[in-house]
Amino acid sequence: MNPLLYNNISRYDITFLKDVNKSINFSLKREFKYRTIGRPDSKDISDFILSLEPNYVFTVIPIVSATCIVNDPKLVLSRQILLTNCSNNSIVEHFLFCRLELSQQQFGFDLEKLNTWNLIFKYKKIALDLKNSNKFK
Repeated sequence: MNPLLYNNISRYDITFLKDVNKSINFSLKREFKYRTIGRPDSKDISDFILSLEPNYVFTVIPIVSATCIVNDPKLVLSRQILLTNCSNNSIVEHFLFCRLELSQQQFGFDLEKLNTWNLIFKYKKIALDLKNSNKFK
């Protein structure tokens, strides 16, 4: 893996999957996994990032769920973001809390008034063909 690319994914700003230049081939064929964070804090987000397998890129979809039941409605906080175990947890945390706040404003609810809710990361490892990694935005 190209260390420059790997070390800069969501390091200084959030990197979205859509930001990967179309000339870089990547495979999303793996199954998604889920990690329930609960009501997130810095340690939870940092622990998740550090738990990611070194030298791999992961796509993550942040979701809010009131029940954590598979077939119940969920709120998707953003499009897919890219993370590695070198991503900056402060940047990720700030992004998630801003998205939570915006969601509450736009949908007119207060998460603090809900009895239970959980942040869930729907994630999977992706394979990038980095022959053209200098074309990464």
